Amino acid sequence: MNDVLLVLNKDSEDWPDYIKSLFKSTSGSKIQTEYDTVLFRSKTPKSPSKLTVVIASPGHLEFLRENSDFNYKAIVPNPENAVLFLLGVKKEDVGSRGTDRQPITGRFPDYAKWKQFDHDHAPEMVRHIEQRLKALKGSRRPIPSAPKGFKLVPEVVRSEDPTTIAIFFDDPLNAAAKVEVLLSDDETGRLTIVIPAEWRNPYSFTIVAPEHQEGEVNLRVLVDGKLAGTRQLKYVSNVERYNSLTQMYVHQLSRLCSLLTDRKIPSSEVDNCLANIFDPESPSADSAVPIEAFELLFGIYRYSANESSDVELPTMLHFAAKHGLKELTAKLTDLPDACLAHAIRNVDSKMPEDLARSHKHMSLSSFLENFREVVSRAHTGGAGAVYVV
Repeated sequence: MNDVLLVLNKDSEDWPDYIKSLFKSTSGSKIQTEYDTVLFRSKTPKSPSKLTVVIASPGHLEFLRENSDFNYKAIVPNPENAVLFLLGVKKEDVGSRGTDRQPITGRFPDYAKWKQFDHDHAPEMVRHIEQRLKALKGSRRPIPSAPKGFKLVPEVVRSEDPTTIAIFFDDPLNAAAKVEVLLSDDETGRLTIVIPAEWRNPYSFTIVAPEHQEGEVNLRVLVDGKLAGTRQLKYVSNVERYNSLTQMYVHQLSRLCSLLTDRKIPSSEVDNCLANIFDPESPSADSAVPIEAFELLFGIYRYSANESSDVELPTMLHFAAKHGLKELTAKLTDLPDACLAHAIRNVDSKMPEDLARSHKHMSLSSFLENFREVVSRAHTGGAGAVYVV
């Protein structure tokens, strides 16, 4: 779960970086950004957040006026955990009417309870948010202390690999005892999966911890339907090490593309050369590339909790977008989990389509925007969505 969701319009896309910088020196809060147009299509953000900040810019107010079906009721369940950041607009502007002739304040549930700040008071807004986050953390129901009746071995597992874990009880259990293990999210306590436990001897059972995103989860152990206790299981991922390794070849390729461009080599030739590796029927394809490499290229990001990076080109998709490599981009978006790589923002908070646009590759930017829209529609869960580990 993120700490803060920032909702913005394209006309205020430079502000999230500034707002995030105000957090970095104080709380290290997890901040997710979403464009209003994306939320309009998906209806809900990619992941839940404790507090929502809406940047009310002229563009966002115009978006609200033109889209009478959009409101924040599903996004902001508690308006006391919501902030309206007035950027280039006044409070009375928020009261203007949309195409349905209704005040757009009606799009904000319990509008009077929303805390409001203008753009000259961004630091004060961040201090307010941090105070609310601390209050929410203090009010969260604590995990019940577990009796010293059992222990887990190991307590740290890899996100990418199912791992066998032993549960050692201090006292012997009857062979007919029913042991259940529930894996639940550390932030929300939401039940995600029931793990079968296998009897080994009166003192021990084993479970297989499934693949899971990096972070801490709770394992609740029940014996004959009664809670024996809760233990924390920590998932660690190789994503950061993998990202460091990929920077070597991404930067090499990026420099090579720049050099070839300086040598007047048509970018289309470079594009076709790099894209052909994905086509096993092509005479120039390298059949030595294992199939697993294509699966892992973006699949590794299934285990990462981060949606942003501190480098310019975090993935091959960002590299292809920057250099306008249309054929390579098309091949990359066909790979498993390409949507995960596409959702990562670089050090400048830019997604691949933003990189393409900033380097004047407009048709490629449109292609990537369409890809995002298709992915967004495909992943809209609605009320009957099921969380899958």
